[in-house]
Formats: sequence, structure tokens, C-alpha cells
Amino acid sequence: MKKSILMIVFAALLAMPVASIGQEAGDDQSFAPIPNEKREEIRKKVETLRVWRMTEALKLDDKTAAKFIPIISSLDQKRAELMTENMAMMRQIRLALDSGKPDEKTLKTAIEKMETNHKELMQLREKEFEALKEHLSVEQQARYMVFQREFQREVRHMINSARRGGMRRGPGMMGPGHGMGPGPNMRDTQ
Repeated sequence: MKKSILMIVFAALLAMPVASIGQEAGDDQSFAPIPNEKREEIRKKVETLRVWRMTEALKLDDKTAAKFIPIISSLDQKRAELMTENMAMMRQIRLALDSGKPDEKTLKTAIEKMETNHKELMQLREKEFEALKEHLSVEQQARYMVFQREFQREVRHMINSARRGGMRRGPGMMGPGHGMGPGPNMRDTQ
């Protein structure tokens, strides 16, 4: 069964663009930007790890994984695109404000785009909950909620570590001997 789940996971990864890691973790400007090649390497590792760990944490069977993972990956891709647009709009706002005499039209356009994106992000969240209810048992839905929170925390840690000069690996982090088992807090949920 694990072999067929792996095949589904990798087929989903190849068939669907995946969410990218944003360049900013919060708004802290003290971090150096991550070089594009390193960001892409991290994105691939994170997505592969995420799908694997989600499959394990939710205890997905082959049929459910084949339906659920592509839906969630698609929603994550759209969410990442909207968040990237929001970061670009925020940079545009900062540049306008730093110019001394901000152009009101530029500010208004950026704010409106961020508002539109916020509404779309809320719609994506609703679609995510619909997918959970349609494809997962109540227990799996609960496991998904816990998994998402813990995995996002772990990704933020990896991004911050990469910005500080290198990936610091700990229990449940990617790297040799790591990455295929549950994260530090996921062990309690299985």
C-alpha cells in the first residue's frame, strides 16, 4: 500500500504545480532574501515532505489520497500565488510611502488588490473545508487541522533557519535520516 501511495504522491507532484515558499517570513526585514535556486530546492523538499507526512498523518488510503491531495495542492498553489501578489503589493506600498510624497492612486490600487486577494483567500479556505468534509472522515479532518498547524510552524522554522545561514535540522526536519516520519508534535496525533 505504501508503494502505491508514494506513486500517487509523486504523480500528484508532477501533474500539479505546488505552493511556493514566499520570500518573506512575516515582515521582518532583518533577514536576507533566500537565493532563487535555494528557494526552489527548499520548496521541492517541503512539498514532497508535506504530501508524504500528510498522507501518513491523516492515514489516507490510496483512493482518498488520489482524490484529496490534488485538490489540496491546487488550493495551496492558488493561495501561494495570492500571497506572492500581496507581498508585491506591500513592497509597492512601502516604496510609495518611502518616496516622501506617496502617489495616492498607487496606494489605492495596491490596497484594493490586497483586499481582493483577501476575499479570494477566504474563498479558498472555504473550498478547503468543503474538500475536507467531502473526502475525509471527521477524525481525518481533525488530524488535518493539527497537521497543517504543526507543518506550517515547521516550515517557518526552516525558512528562518535558511535565512540565518543554513538549514538547521532537528527531529522531524528534512535531511538524511529525517523527513519521512512524523514531526516532533505529530507523533502524539497518530
